[in-house]
Amino acid sequence: SHVQLLGESRTGSVLLYSGVRAEVLDQAGTLIVSRNTTGVGVSNLTLKGTGAPGRAADEIVLGFQNAANVTVRGVTILNAQGRGLFSIGAGCTGGVYHDILIKNVYELSNGGYGIGFWFYDGPSNNTISSLTTDTTDSWGLALDAGSSSGAYASVSDNVITNLTVERAARRPGSGGITWQGAQHNTLDGFRIMDTDAQASCAIMVEEDQTRTLSTDNLFTHGTISNVGRCAIDLQSAGSANTFSYIAVSNIGRVAAADLFELFGTTVNGGMGGPTADNTFDHITLTQTGGSYHFGVSLDSTQVPILRNHFTNIGWASPAYGLFYVTGEDSPVEGSVDANTWLVP
Repeated sequence: SHVQLLGESRTGSVLLYSGVRAEVLDQAGTLIVSRNTTGVGVSNLTLKGTGAPGRAADEIVLGFQNAANVTVRGVTILNAQGRGLFSIGAGCTGGVYHDILIKNVYELSNGGYGIGFWFYDGPSNNTISSLTTDTTDSWGLALDAGSSSGAYASVSDNVITNLTVERAARRPGSGGITWQGAQHNTLDGFRIMDTDAQASCAIMVEEDQTRTLSTDNLFTHGTISNVGRCAIDLQSAGSANTFSYIAVSNIGRVAAADLFELFGTTVNGGMGGPTADNTFDHITLTQTGGSYHFGVSLDSTQVPILRNHFTNIGWASPAYGLFYVTGEDSPVEGSVDANTWLVP
């Protein structure tokens, strides 16, 4: 505990893999790992992985497991094969992550991972500021409660400011950022851009594999631009999430999309809970390219969509209409009730 790993400068001090991994965390080789510690710091370093397209190796460049009061400051992570920065366990609390650049994160040859910054299985009460992820095969940032095959705990009460995610989602089925089983987190000040290599979304909020819902999260003061599919996607997301003061431009650059897509389909096999009581306020869309169908799509199959509120929305003109509601895709249909939309 209380170990400080310091470089002379962010670019002058470089650590890289030389064929022998320092440690194994979550079955992956890890360049630096801090396990069951308190007060460890990593500052002013450039960390280089072995990442390249099509490699089978599974590595974490910087990893923490149940490490409390971590400080990571002035760190660049380059060329990760799987995961750039990975923090796992409910003991990962009270950390400060500031001024971090993660660039070029590749998925494994079997299609796994490719995530820039990942809080997994319980990290809580951490502060992340001035984080940039640039060019990741999957998500730039993920808050993820865990897996159905192992331990899990909600990722909660984290505060994230001044986030930039560029060129995420080079592979299908991912996007800019994702909250899966994440609760009471705040994202204030963000830019998500150029997630248009695939039919991706900028923000996805959903249940995790254990059917832990994402509830009471705030996303505010952000910009979203050049998205492969939709801007904001909620899938059995839970309740009381708020999206406010967000400027969106150019969705549907790869696949036809809607500004907001709320699905009642359970993502990970269970019934979960309703997609309910979410608020969308002061959101604008400027559309100069791409294929834009609806303002709001409410697709209630299996799980109800209830009492969601849309206020002060500045729409571009969609191709088909502002509002789309369906429960016809499944024999187990949910209801779509008491949603409100107030457009100035």
